[in-house]
Amino acid sequence: MKLLRMKVVLAAIDYDDASHAVLEAARALADAGGADLHAVHVDTPSPGARKAGAQSSIDTAVALLERANVPIDRGRVHVIAGEPVSVMRDLADRVGADVIVLGPHREARGTDAYLGGTAVAIATTSSAPCLIVTRGLRLPLRRVLVPVDLSDTARGALVVALSWSSALRGGRGTPTELTALYVAQSDGTAGATPSAEEALTAELDGVRREAGSWAGVVIDGVTVAGTDVAGVIADRARDLRADLVVLGTRGAGLDAVGRLGSVSAEVSRRVDAPVLLVPPAVWTAIGNR
Repeated sequence: MKLLRMKVVLAAIDYDDASHAVLEAARALADAGGADLHAVHVDTPSPGARKAGAQSSIDTAVALLERANVPIDRGRVHVIAGEPVSVMRDLADRVGADVIVLGPHREARGTDAYLGGTAVAIATTSSAPCLIVTRGLRLPLRRVLVPVDLSDTARGALVVALSWSSALRGGRGTPTELTALYVAQSDGTAGATPSAEEALTAELDGVRREAGSWAGVVIDGVTVAGTDVAGVIADRARDLRADLVVLGTRGAGLDAVGRLGSVSAEVSRRVDAPVLLVPPAVWTAIGNR
């Protein structure tokens, strides 16, 4: 198991209030890891307005960095015209991004949708984990929640959660608490079964053996029964005052919910904490290792 090494943080910005939280979180990660910070705005104006508005877009992006206290010599600004998902994915690969920081990007204002189609597509097809933020990221990480269902997707998310928890923990003697939450779906009349608890224990024992002594993370497994899986996860995140919730995303499907996974999409909508989405390219690579 490899410890997280944060070398490049890529922040997707728009010219709205949400971008301030994105840049603050990106700056916190870059500061913690000594990483380079790249901010990108994908410009989609009409062809006639593109040339005239290019410098204005750059100036606006630089102003956003200054507002988020990102030194100009520390960050690099990209203003690129094109289709947002392709631009973000290609740039992330080109700069070697270790994480992509995004706002919710709700395209459908006034609806119940939490993540817009652009954010969903990036979070499910990128080669780096995607951090979705609506507020600043609290560092060092003290409490991290990772819902698991004993699938390959969840197992990869658990490994990423452990790596982040260890790399972004407090000083020596102050371990981060990582809670692996398994929600056993039930009709509400019975608690979690012994077999579910045993399966989670075995899963975590394997992770502990792989982590060795470097992690500096206390791993706790919790198994509960419930009918509303996303609701149980969101309630637990609030009760723990989680600094970060880590979720695996599934592969391409017919719609946004199918691609992200219905539970991941609903949890992202309900929790206030930053959510780290682990795309298939990441957890598949972990499984292969």
